[in-house]
Amino acid sequence: MLIYGVGILFLVLFGFFAVVKIPINHWFGYRTPASMRDEKSWRLANRYMGKVSII
Repeated sequence: MLIYGVGILFLVLFGFFAVVKIPINHWFGYRTPASMRDEKSWRLANRYMGKVSII
């Protein structure tokens, strides 16, 4: 039962990355020098990783 809860938690978390605009920060999101360069790169990287992580 716990494994299902963890799986659902990951789906919700990564779905959050795919949908919500997360401001650039050093604690939350897909953080690389390239993704943190500007807002457009940050949004693209987090949206992509959110969708890939769900699959």
